[in-house]
Amino acid sequence: MVDTLEKYRNKRHFNQTPEPGGGGMCKVEIGRIAPFPANIQPMLATPGEAAFDDDRWLFEVKWDGYRSLCYVDGERIRFLSRNHLDLGKKFPDLVAARAEIAAQTAVIDGEILALNPEGKPDFQLLQNAAGFRPGPLRVEKPVLIFYAFDLLYCNGRDLTNEPLLDRKRLLSQIIDGSGRIRFSDHVEGKGRLLFQQVREQGMEGIIAKDVQSKYVQRRSKLWLKIKLAKTMDAVIGGYTGGRGSRSHFGALILGLYDGSALHHLGNVGGGFSDNDLQQLHERMNALRTDKCPFGTAPKTKEKAQWVRPELVCEVRFTEMTSDGKLRHPIFLRMRDVKDPRTCTLTSQELLPVKKGAPLHKVVRSRAPASVPAEEFFAAEQLQGNHQVGVDGSDLALTNLEKVYWPDDGMTKGDFVRYSYRIADVLLPHLKDRPLVLKRYPDGINSEGFYQHHVEDAPPFVETWTSPANDKGERVTYALCNNKASLVYLANLGAVQISPWHSRHMTSTYPDWVVLDLDPSPDAVYPTICRLALLIRDILKALEVQSYAKTSGSRGIHVYIPLEPVYVHEQASAFAEVVARIAQAQSPQETTVERLINNRPARSVYIDYLQNGLGKTLVGVYTARARAGATVSAPLSWEEVERCVRPTKFTIKTMIERVGEIGDLFRPMLTAKQGLRKALEKLQAG
Repeated sequence: MVDTLEKYRNKRHFNQTPEPGGGGMCKVEIGRIAPFPANIQPMLATPGEAAFDDDRWLFEVKWDGYRSLCYVDGERIRFLSRNHLDLGKKFPDLVAARAEIAAQTAVIDGEILALNPEGKPDFQLLQNAAGFRPGPLRVEKPVLIFYAFDLLYCNGRDLTNEPLLDRKRLLSQIIDGSGRIRFSDHVEGKGRLLFQQVREQGMEGIIAKDVQSKYVQRRSKLWLKIKLAKTMDAVIGGYTGGRGSRSHFGALILGLYDGSALHHLGNVGGGFSDNDLQQLHERMNALRTDKCPFGTAPKTKEKAQWVRPELVCEVRFTEMTSDGKLRHPIFLRMRDVKDPRTCTLTSQELLPVKKGAPLHKVVRSRAPASVPAEEFFAAEQLQGNHQVGVDGSDLALTNLEKVYWPDDGMTKGDFVRYSYRIADVLLPHLKDRPLVLKRYPDGINSEGFYQHHVEDAPPFVETWTSPANDKGERVTYALCNNKASLVYLANLGAVQISPWHSRHMTSTYPDWVVLDLDPSPDAVYPTICRLALLIRDILKALEVQSYAKTSGSRGIHVYIPLEPVYVHEQASAFAEVVARIAQAQSPQETTVERLINNRPARSVYIDYLQNGLGKTLVGVYTARARAGATVSAPLSWEEVERCVRPTKFTIKTMIERVGEIGDLFRPMLTAKQGLRKALEKLQAG
């Protein structure tokens, strides 16, 4: 049998061998023509539990080094870490190997390794070579290698939407493979065999990749990392004094970020060499502080010395307890290119894919048994931190006693409970829509912030990355396609959720347009209701159906469902026509003036500009950061006629209302309308 680790010994499985020299002689016939990318976020693998065999997947060695994207632009070559650290400055030997890449321009994903005299990867040697571990810890000079495993761009073409196997075939053609830049080969279908061989070699594990997978700039379930042991990157927040013969320090005090607070994971006192103890102590001494970096100061048997949370280490452990503590942690190494702020509770990698489960369905945490959601949310008061099972996913719910609406005495627990109970009604309205979040992690009286881009979301939270804009920038949006995701977002303090008007797979075609009736401070609510009814009647005369909901504040939103065949510009133009007709019919009470200072007193602004690609309005049934914990509630037109006040609809009352009358906005999911007849009527006058 062919040794599947031959790539590890610098052999090649592909026959095509290009001439080295970086001249761009490799002809690229796949991908789309695109400018050279300024910044690409690496695709990340989801943790998997067990090796498997499947002809639809290929399997690679999981290398023990520094993940890096290699940017080749003419004679210039750069190696950037996930945190955009310029690793080329640390490893000039790799920069000098530009001629080994036979392409004029390229972006290559790979791993920087240091090989010891036996030809095996040695992470400590790599740290020494990078200057992250000062001192004469190891004397042998390492061989620095960049193992390339993916090709994202080549000679003017973007390859990220091409199948992985095609990208790797092309990659094998532009790398000579005999120098410092080497092709990281793979086996197809036989994951168990490769896993057994990496076990025998004492390596970390394997990476399983769907052969058809496109390159997405986020964590994906189409790439799985299957390790031999559980490990975690943790932030060092302090250390304790040594006991007995232990010099320098006794244990590191570790944490992960939960929002802005550092959550204590426990302490690690094993796995250190004498050199580790000495060098770490010197580094931590430079970071000493009297201020505890943890949200709640952990209790320690020995006196604690706090440090600024700027260092990250990797530890091995057996499991995580229900209260979020590591069992039997052992220090492995420092992670000097890791940004401490990326070490979060939501990004911790304890979310494996179980053996035998469908490969595209992620099975959740290994954490100890959690409380079933129905049982948990039945409690009268929700306080503290808890592990709760929501539809097969284990979620860490934190600080539930925190007051979110002070004037009303409503807590984070009340809000999370509402999110869970409204989920069955709300989720169809959010499904597959990119979300803009307005987060208030310290309650509505604190300064909230908008979040478009999400990083390191847990596997059950699906995401979508937008196409690059003119600056080459992409945004990874959260999607909310399951109950666990909605509860997770609530736990983050996402009080307000605003979905796009289109689904991500048909992003240029909105499912609706909306008119936002935004009152001036001195406008009265009956005026808003009259205007909503006027717009309803205008649309009815055009044979167009419409639906209303409160904004959750003082306004009303009038939605017009559409057949998704109109681009945003067409839909927005129709909304503007309707707005201007309404303004012409009620000039004393309405305005379409954008500038607030130019609007008439006591008027209602008919905002038709909230339509367009990427535009949002607060989602139906979602909460607002307003006194009373109000909700954006669907209204029947009969309720608009009666001018039912928006303050009636809150996170305390909405569940009962839905139980009594159902989802008044449900027709929005199916009422797809064309505009041909309406346009003909408008043209006819």
